Amino acid sequence: MAPSAFSSGFLAWLRRKSGQASSPPLASPAPSSNDSSSHYFADTLPNQRETQHVDRDKLNDDLQYRVAWAQLFLGFTKEDGQVLNAALPLLNPIVSDITNGVYAHLFRWDYTKAPFLKRNVGFEGPLADSLEKLMLDHPQILFRKRFLNTYLRKVFDADYEDPATWVYMDRVGMMHTGRPGFKHRENKTPLHVDLMACTLLLGWVQDVVITAVFTIKEKDLSQKDRMAVLRAFNKVVAIQTDLFQRHYIRDDEEAAFNLAAQRFQDS
Repeated sequence: MAPSAFSSGFLAWLRRKSGQASSPPLASPAPSSNDSSSHYFADTLPNQRETQHVDRDKLNDDLQYRVAWAQLFLGFTKEDGQVLNAALPLLNPIVSDITNGVYAHLFRWDYTKAPFLKRNVGFEGPLADSLEKLMLDHPQILFRKRFLNTYLRKVFDADYEDPATWVYMDRVGMMHTGRPGFKHRENKTPLHVDLMACTLLLGWVQDVVITAVFTIKEKDLSQKDRMAVLRAFNKVVAIQTDLFQRHYIRDDEEAAFNLAAQRFQDS
């Protein structure tokens, strides 16, 4: 049953969107001088004419520097984090529904289902040995769902002024490349998911959350607060997407070589 803060059609829409059923019928936070980006960069004002320097090498080598510039570029402020924290009680009741929708959607294609045949660290039970035998109620899928539930809640519960939050999100990106983003994955069977699948899934979740926020009743979330939640959430998704890409995208020299090789093959 849909939580009382949401219109009754939201969960039905989510089930249709994720293929679980056979699709239905937005104030800007003020900048804060305490934003973590100000540790690296001067505040950028609308009438500022001086061009600030961004160290390109440092963007690649220093996670906190990279995040600080992303925050500044997107206008992600301390208040954005507070807005997301305040929205958690409204969105928490549907986190499990979103997670179920994610896996139902991923199971619609072999390309996005196949990675789940590999053993997840911490799961000791039997594995499915084929896509046909891998079901949504398989113990390992239930195990993975718990991780996704934790991640989705963290997006709205995190302290975005704490560098550890961005370290966590960076490791979420890294772990999907096959490298151990977390210590508990060292010397374990690598988890690899293609970047395209990762970024498209982030976009899918973004669409679901936007729809959920729009269906929250006016008495529970004013139009002004609704807009603030959506804008803050979109900024976090943009930064998380970048923290996936930084571990997948090759440096310029290698990318240029591969592009030249591809053009040679196509000629």
